[in-house]
Amino acid sequence: MTTVTPTSSRRRLAQRLASRQVQRRLKWGIGIVLLLMLLVALWLLFTTTQGREIRTHPRLFQGNIRALVARHALAAPVVFLVVYVLDVSLGVLPIWWLQILAGIGFGLWFGTFWSVLAATISAPLGVLLSRWFAADWYHQRVEAKIQRLRKLDEMLGHNGFLVVMALRLVHIMPFGLSNYGLGLINVSFIDVVLGTFFGTIPSIALSVGIGAGYRPRDWRFLTTLA
Repeated sequence: MTTVTPTSSRRRLAQRLASRQVQRRLKWGIGIVLLLMLLVALWLLFTTTQGREIRTHPRLFQGNIRALVARHALAAPVVFLVVYVLDVSLGVLPIWWLQILAGIGFGLWFGTFWSVLAATISAPLGVLLSRWFAADWYHQRVEAKIQRLRKLDEMLGHNGFLVVMALRLVHIMPFGLSNYGLGLINVSFIDVVLGTFFGTIPSIALSVGIGAGYRPRDWRFLTTLA
């Protein structure tokens, strides 16, 4: 029988408090960085010549993005994947804007491919990183919806692949937070990967198609969605 001494209890309490302080500092740090990025983006958009061109001539801005991607054909997908994975892992910002940018820069087919690949990579990583990075914060955010996720798991007979597919198609939780929720109901790694790959294609193709400038009646757009 293990005896818990006052010294060991105080040590565990101190470690828990230190962990919470680190998590709190990380959350504040992330918030400050995001706020600074927003302020810089607004400053560039409303005070610079390039920002004025974006606001008055959006098609010129889209052309500049395509030209930038064309000049850096190898680096552009890598940068996109890294930013996408970081965004999903932090679970703070939405990801639709990245998918729209993918449509502008890569086009419908390659934009969909890179976005689906990024989502497939970030889904299992998101589960691991969210637990290590800010477990308490993620748990508080997902706790209100975890019961709905467990009911979905029971309805589908605890079939992890179908649960992930349904979660990606129905979007009952934000993508980043859903990865942590899948970890809480013990969905396997391979189910997360396969379910994310097949389940995210329709919604990603829709956002990428908007960025690529396709109309809903365009046959190439409809073929990608199909």
